[in-house]
Amino acid sequence: MNVGQSFRLAIKSLLTSKARALLTMLGIIIGVAAVIVIVSLGTGMQTYMNSQFEQVGVNLIQVMVYEQPGNRNADADDFYELAEKYPQYIDSVTPALTISGVVRHGADEYERTSVTGVSETVYNPETSQTVNGEQMEDGRFLSYVDVERNQHVCVVGSYLNEAMFGGRGVGQSLTIGGVPFTVIGTMRETADSTEGSGDDFIYVPYGLAPQLNGTAGGSGMSGYLVASTSEDTSSAAKGVIESMLFRIYEDSSWYQVITMAEMMDMMDSMLGVLMTILIVIAAISLVVGGIGIMNIMLV
Repeated sequence: MNVGQSFRLAIKSLLTSKARALLTMLGIIIGVAAVIVIVSLGTGMQTYMNSQFEQVGVNLIQVMVYEQPGNRNADADDFYELAEKYPQYIDSVTPALTISGVVRHGADEYERTSVTGVSETVYNPETSQTVNGEQMEDGRFLSYVDVERNQHVCVVGSYLNEAMFGGRGVGQSLTIGGVPFTVIGTMRETADSTEGSGDDFIYVPYGLAPQLNGTAGGSGMSGYLVASTSEDTSSAAKGVIESMLFRIYEDSSWYQVITMAEMMDMMDSMLGVLMTILIVIAAISLVVGGIGIMNIMLV
Protein backbone atom coordinates (compact mmCIF):
# COMPACT_ATOMS: atom_id res chain seq x y z
CA MET A 1 0.00 0.00 0.00
CA ASN A 2 1.50 3.31 -1.08
CA VAL A 3 1.23 6.68 0.64
CA GLY A 4 -1.73 7.83 -1.46
CA GLN A 5 -3.76 4.75 -0.63
CA SER A 6 -2.92 5.10 3.08
CA PHE A 7 -4.02 8.73 3.04
CA ARG A 8 -7.34 7.93 1.30
CA LEU A 9 -7.96 5.07 3.73
CA ALA A 10 -7.34 7.37 6.69
CA ILE A 11 -9.72 10.03 5.32
CA LYS A 12 -12.38 7.40 4.70
CA SER A 13 -12.01 6.09 8.26
CA LEU A 14 -12.36 9.61 9.66
CA LEU A 15 -15.46 10.36 7.61
CA THR A 16 -17.01 7.05 8.63
CA SER A 17 -16.79 7.89 12.37
CA LYS A 18 -16.96 11.70 12.55
CA ALA A 19 -17.87 11.94 16.24
CA ARG A 20 -15.10 9.56 17.29
CA ALA A 21 -12.56 11.41 15.12
CA LEU A 22 -13.58 14.80 16.55
CA LEU A 23 -13.45 13.63 20.16
CA THR A 24 -10.10 11.99 19.52
CA MET A 25 -8.61 15.15 18.05
CA LEU A 26 -10.18 17.41 20.67
CA GLY A 27 -7.26 17.03 23.07
CA ILE A 28 -4.76 18.05 20.39
CA ILE A 29 -6.98 20.95 19.23
CA ILE A 30 -7.38 22.29 22.79
CA GLY A 31 -3.69 21.86 23.55
CA VAL A 32 -2.52 23.68 20.41
CA ALA A 33 -5.07 26.46 20.92
CA ALA A 34 -4.00 26.84 24.57
CA VAL A 35 -0.33 27.17 23.63
CA ILE A 36 -1.11 29.76 20.95
CA VAL A 37 -3.35 31.81 23.26
CA ILE A 38 -0.89 31.69 26.17
CA VAL A 39 2.07 32.73 24.02
CA SER A 40 0.03 35.55 22.46
CA LEU A 41 -1.19 36.82 25.83
CA GLY A 42 2.29 36.64 27.32
CA THR A 43 3.84 38.53 24.43
CA GLY A 44 1.10 41.15 24.57
CA MET A 45 1.49 41.54 28.33
CA GLN A 46 5.25 41.93 28.01
CA THR A 47 4.87 44.54 25.26
CA TYR A 48 2.29 46.44 27.33
CA MET A 49 4.44 46.43 30.47
CA ASN A 50 7.49 47.63 28.56
CA SER A 51 5.48 50.44 26.96
CA GLN A 52 4.22 51.53 30.38
CA PHE A 53 7.75 51.59 31.78
CA GLU A 54 8.96 53.55 28.76
CA GLN A 55 6.12 56.04 29.25
CA VAL A 56 7.14 56.57 32.86
CA GLY A 57 10.76 56.90 31.80
CA VAL A 58 13.55 54.35 31.79
CA ASN A 59 15.82 56.98 33.37
CA LEU A 60 13.70 57.12 36.56
CA ILE A 61 15.17 55.87 39.85
CA GLN A 62 13.07 55.05 42.92
CA VAL A 63 14.63 55.46 46.36
CA MET A 64 13.14 54.20 49.62
CA VAL A 65 14.78 55.27 52.89
CA TYR A 66 13.91 53.82 56.30
CA GLU A 67 14.42 56.32 59.09
CA GLN A 68 16.51 55.51 62.17
CA PRO A 69 14.88 56.95 65.30
CA GLY A 70 17.19 59.41 67.04
CA ASN A 71 19.92 59.16 64.41
CA ARG A 72 20.96 61.20 61.39
CA ASN A 73 18.64 60.45 58.48
CA ALA A 74 18.79 61.39 54.82
CA ASP A 75 16.37 64.16 53.83
CA ALA A 76 15.35 66.08 50.73
CA ASP A 77 18.21 68.57 51.13
CA ASP A 78 20.75 65.73 50.85
CA PHE A 79 19.25 64.68 47.52
CA TYR A 80 19.07 68.26 46.24
CA GLU A 81 22.76 68.75 47.11
CA LEU A 82 23.60 65.50 45.34
CA ALA A 83 21.81 66.70 42.20
CA GLU A 84 23.81 69.95 42.28
CA LYS A 85 27.06 68.05 42.78
CA TYR A 86 26.47 65.56 39.95
CA PRO A 87 24.50 67.39 37.23
CA GLN A 88 26.05 65.09 34.62
CA TYR A 89 24.22 62.12 36.17
CA ILE A 90 21.15 63.52 37.96
CA ASP A 91 18.60 65.68 36.17
CA SER A 92 16.00 66.20 38.90
CA VAL A 93 15.00 65.02 42.37
CA THR A 94 11.66 65.07 44.15
CA PRO A 95 10.38 63.54 47.38
CA ALA A 96 7.49 61.15 46.72
CA LEU A 97 5.56 60.21 49.85
CA THR A 98 2.44 58.07 49.63
CA ILE A 99 -0.46 59.38 51.72
CA SER A 100 -3.20 57.17 53.13
CA GLY A 101 -5.93 59.80 53.68
CA VAL A 102 -9.39 59.17 52.21
CA VAL A 103 -10.40 61.56 49.41
CA ARG A 104 -13.88 63.12 49.61
CA HIS A 105 -15.91 65.59 47.61
CA GLY A 106 -19.30 66.36 49.08
CA ALA A 107 -20.94 63.05 49.94
CA ASP A 108 -18.76 61.08 47.51
CA GLU A 109 -15.77 59.10 48.78
CA TYR A 110 -12.82 57.89 46.69
CA GLU A 111 -10.92 55.18 48.56
CA ARG A 112 -8.77 53.93 45.68
CA THR A 113 -7.28 57.30 44.75
CA SER A 114 -3.48 57.47 44.98
CA VAL A 115 -2.35 60.54 46.94
CA THR A 116 1.34 61.43 46.74
CA GLY A 117 3.29 64.24 48.36
CA VAL A 118 5.81 65.69 45.90
CA SER A 119 7.82 68.83 45.27
CA GLU A 120 7.60 71.20 42.32
CA THR A 121 10.57 69.47 40.68
CA VAL A 122 8.44 66.44 39.77
CA TYR A 123 7.16 68.56 36.87
CA ASN A 124 9.52 69.77 34.16
CA PRO A 125 8.23 72.94 32.41
CA GLU A 126 10.68 72.41 29.52
CA THR A 127 9.19 69.02 28.59
CA SER A 128 5.72 69.95 29.93
CA GLN A 129 5.41 66.67 31.80
CA THR A 130 6.15 65.01 35.12
CA VAL A 131 8.84 62.41 35.70
CA ASN A 132 6.02 59.85 35.40
CA GLY A 133 5.15 61.09 31.90
CA GLU A 134 1.94 62.96 32.84
CA GLN A 135 1.10 66.22 31.07
CA MET A 136 -0.88 69.25 32.22
CA GLU A 137 -4.43 69.60 30.93
CA ASP A 138 -5.57 72.77 32.68
CA GLY A 139 -4.31 75.15 35.37
CA ARG A 140 -0.77 74.84 36.70
CA PHE A 141 1.43 72.45 38.65
CA LEU A 142 2.71 72.88 42.21
CA SER A 143 5.14 75.78 42.54
CA TYR A 144 8.14 76.32 44.82
CA VAL A 145 6.05 78.65 46.99
CA ASP A 146 3.29 76.04 47.31
CA VAL A 147 5.78 73.45 48.52
CA GLU A 148 7.83 75.79 50.72
CA ARG A 149 4.74 77.12 52.53
CA ASN A 150 2.90 73.76 52.58
CA GLN A 151 -0.14 75.36 51.02
CA HIS A 152 -3.28 73.27 50.79
CA VAL A 153 -3.37 73.02 47.01
CA CYS A 154 -3.33 69.95 44.78
CA VAL A 155 -3.18 68.68 41.21
CA VAL A 156 -5.60 65.89 40.22
CA GLY A 157 -5.66 63.27 37.47
CA SER A 158 -8.19 63.12 34.66
CA TYR A 159 -10.41 60.55 36.42
CA LEU A 160 -11.04 62.75 39.46
CA ASN A 161 -11.39 65.82 37.26
CA GLU A 162 -14.25 64.15 35.38
CA ALA A 163 -15.81 62.14 38.20
CA MET A 164 -15.74 64.93 40.78
CA PHE A 165 -16.03 68.12 38.79
CA GLY A 166 -17.27 67.19 35.33
CA GLY A 167 -14.01 68.27 33.69
CA ARG A 168 -13.89 71.70 35.40
CA GLY A 169 -11.76 70.93 38.44
CA VAL A 170 -9.50 74.00 38.59
CA GLY A 171 -10.60 76.20 41.48
CA GLN A 172 -12.77 73.49 43.05
CA SER A 173 -12.27 71.98 46.50
CA LEU A 174 -11.90 68.48 47.94
CA THR A 175 -10.74 66.96 51.21
CA ILE A 176 -7.96 64.47 51.94
CA GLY A 177 -8.17 62.87 55.35
CA GLY A 178 -10.60 65.62 56.35
CA VAL A 179 -8.20 68.40 55.32
CA PRO A 180 -9.53 70.78 52.61
CA PHE A 181 -7.52 71.33 49.41
CA THR A 182 -8.00 73.59 46.41
CA VAL A 183 -7.43 72.14 42.94
CA ILE A 184 -4.95 74.30 41.00
CA GLY A 185 -4.33 71.97 38.05
CA THR A 186 -5.53 68.89 36.22
CA MET A 187 -3.54 66.33 34.24
CA ARG A 188 -4.27 64.76 30.85
CA GLU A 189 -5.53 61.22 30.48
CA THR A 190 -2.70 58.68 30.29
CA ALA A 191 -4.52 55.45 31.19
CA ASP A 192 -8.25 54.75 30.86
CA SER A 193 -9.63 57.34 33.33
CA THR A 194 -11.28 54.76 35.56
CA GLU A 195 -11.28 54.35 39.33
CA GLY A 196 -7.95 53.01 40.60
CA SER A 197 -6.24 53.49 37.23
CA GLY A 198 -3.16 55.56 36.43
CA ASP A 199 -5.43 58.61 36.05
CA ASP A 200 -6.85 58.31 39.58
CA PHE A 201 -4.27 60.30 41.57
CA ILE A 202 -3.60 63.53 43.45
CA TYR A 203 -0.34 65.45 43.94
CA VAL A 204 0.06 67.60 47.07
CA PRO A 205 3.09 69.37 48.63
CA TYR A 206 5.22 66.70 50.28
CA GLY A 207 5.55 68.63 53.55
CA LEU A 208 1.88 67.92 54.26
CA ALA A 209 2.34 64.15 54.05
CA PRO A 210 3.03 63.56 57.79
CA GLN A 211 -0.01 65.66 58.71
CA LEU A 212 -2.32 63.82 56.31
CA ASN A 213 -0.96 60.45 57.41
CA GLY A 214 -1.48 61.38 61.05
CA THR A 215 2.25 60.97 61.75
CA ALA A 216 3.50 64.44 62.56
CA GLY A 217 6.61 62.95 64.11
CA GLY A 218 7.59 61.13 60.92
CA SER A 219 6.23 58.15 59.05
CA GLY A 220 9.37 56.05 59.47
CA MET A 221 9.97 55.85 55.72
CA SER A 222 10.70 58.36 52.97
CA GLY A 223 10.52 58.02 49.23
CA TYR A 224 12.24 59.91 46.42
CA LEU A 225 12.08 59.93 42.66
CA VAL A 226 15.34 60.71 40.90
CA ALA A 227 15.54 61.28 37.15
CA SER A 228 18.93 60.62 35.60
CA THR A 229 20.07 62.69 32.64
CA SER A 230 19.60 59.70 30.31
CA GLU A 231 19.11 55.95 30.28
CA ASP A 232 22.87 55.50 29.89
CA THR A 233 23.65 57.46 33.08
CA SER A 234 21.02 55.78 35.29
CA SER A 235 23.54 53.25 36.64
CA ALA A 236 26.02 56.01 37.51
CA ALA A 237 23.24 58.04 39.16
CA LYS A 238 22.22 54.99 41.19
CA GLY A 239 25.85 54.56 42.28
CA VAL A 240 26.25 58.11 43.62
CA ILE A 241 22.90 57.85 45.44
CA GLU A 242 23.90 54.60 47.11
CA SER A 243 27.29 56.06 48.08
CA MET A 244 25.63 59.05 49.75
CA LEU A 245 23.14 56.88 51.64
CA PHE A 246 25.85 54.47 52.78
CA ARG A 247 27.89 57.36 54.19
CA ILE A 248 24.86 58.42 56.22
CA TYR A 249 23.56 55.04 57.41
CA GLU A 250 26.68 52.85 57.11
CA ASP A 251 24.31 49.96 56.45
CA SER A 252 22.67 49.18 53.10
CA SER A 253 19.66 47.56 54.78
CA TRP A 254 18.28 51.03 55.64
CA TYR A 255 17.61 52.01 52.06
CA GLN A 256 16.70 50.63 48.66
CA VAL A 257 17.58 52.12 45.28
CA ILE A 258 16.16 50.62 42.09
CA THR A 259 16.14 51.88 38.50
CA MET A 260 13.31 51.47 36.00
CA ALA A 261 15.61 49.35 33.84
CA GLU A 262 16.03 46.92 36.76
CA MET A 263 12.28 46.88 37.34
CA MET A 264 11.74 46.09 33.66
CA ASP A 265 14.21 43.21 33.90
CA MET A 266 12.46 41.90 37.02
CA MET A 267 9.05 42.06 35.33
CA ASP A 268 10.40 40.34 32.22
CA SER A 269 11.88 37.57 34.38
CA MET A 270 8.61 37.10 36.27
CA LEU A 271 6.61 37.02 33.05
CA GLY A 272 9.12 34.56 31.58
CA VAL A 273 8.68 32.16 34.51
CA LEU A 274 4.90 32.52 34.38
CA MET A 275 4.89 31.89 30.63
CA THR A 276 7.03 28.78 31.05
CA ILE A 277 4.69 27.33 33.69
CA LEU A 278 1.58 28.02 31.59
CA ILE A 279 3.15 26.57 28.45
CA VAL A 280 4.12 23.40 30.37
CA ILE A 281 0.52 23.09 31.58
CA ALA A 282 -0.76 23.54 28.03
CA ALA A 283 1.79 21.04 26.75
CA ILE A 284 0.30 18.44 29.09
CA SER A 285 -2.95 18.79 27.12
CA LEU A 286 -1.00 18.01 23.94
CA VAL A 287 0.53 14.92 25.53
CA VAL A 288 -2.85 13.72 26.82
CA GLY A 289 -4.42 14.34 23.43
CA GLY A 290 -1.61 12.45 21.70
CA ILE A 291 -2.01 9.49 24.04
CA GLY A 292 -5.75 9.49 23.36
CA ILE A 293 -5.21 9.39 19.61
CA MET A 294 -2.61 6.65 19.92
CA ASN A 295 -4.96 4.63 22.10
CA ILE A 296 -7.80 4.88 19.53
CA MET A 297 -5.43 3.92 16.72
CA LEU A 298 -4.32 0.84 18.63
CA VAL A 299 -7.93 -0.14 19.35
